[in-house]
Amino acid sequence: MKKVLICATLVAMAFIGCKNRTTAPPQEPTDKRVAAQFTTGNVITRVADDAWEVGDKIGIFMSKNGHDEVTDRLENIVDGVENYPYEIASSGLSSGSAKFSPSGFQKKEIFFPTDGSSVDFFAYHPYSSDLEGHTLDVDISNQSSQTKLDLMWAKKDNHSMAAADVKLEFTRSLAKVEVKLAPGDGFTQDALKDAKVTIEGVPTKASASIFDGKISSLSTTDKVALVKKGEYGFEGILIPHTALAYNNRQISIELANGVKVNSPISEDIVAAKRRTYTVKVDKRATKFSMEITKWVDDDPIDLSTK
Repeated sequence: MKKVLICATLVAMAFIGCKNRTTAPPQEPTDKRVAAQFTTGNVITRVADDAWEVGDKIGIFMSKNGHDEVTDRLENIVDGVENYPYEIASSGLSSGSAKFSPSGFQKKEIFFPTDGSSVDFFAYHPYSSDLEGHTLDVDISNQSSQTKLDLMWAKKDNHSMAAADVKLEFTRSLAKVEVKLAPGDGFTQDALKDAKVTIEGVPTKASASIFDGKISSLSTTDKVALVKKGEYGFEGILIPHTALAYNNRQISIELANGVKVNSPISEDIVAAKRRTYTVKVDKRATKFSMEITKWVDDDPIDLSTK
């Protein structure tokens, strides 16, 4: 009986010893990263539409806060966030503040630095996978897709993981022109339906910085065929330029019956502005009038009548 008690005691002690030496399973490390939430901070009228569309894609850069020089921004990119593609999701389009989500094959998400340091964000539209450095090639010779020509940029300074919401307010870098045809003496409205309109003597190629939207290196003076807008209207995107530098510009209108009308342009083409020309086609003379409005839908301002 005594031997049995001793054996039982030894077994119990061994069990307790093993239990005390048992190591708790390792805990999974906690991911303390905070993802940036990008939304459109302002509502702007798109080239082809009245708002952002699902699938509209932008490129985003993240650099250390406080670097104003363009070259410094590239040298201070944080965590390799350079030209990350994001695109518009469906939520929020009707309210005017749409959300961007990671895009592309890898769908890389942007996270704030975990040390709490502040960063600056730079974004541009339309996204290009061929972007070199901070310079985007601009070519407006093909106007078939107005949305793809709608060059915009945005900057948001001094953000950290303490405030994850980043509202991107975009500014346009290019200009818009509209031409409206009106019948005069000797012409009917139907005679203008199949007209073709081009703008001649304007720059068609340039470079743009995605960090500040500045246009440079204007080149290749040529004509641009505008796209139809309604039955008697035409529209196009132009590279901003001055009348002094490009003093041989004109609007060329060719009607279906072979009649050609040329009207000179003497105004500057300004970034983020829409300039509207109304051409009254008359057999005795071409009456040419012009008005300018902001690209957004402000009230038009009548500048002159020619």
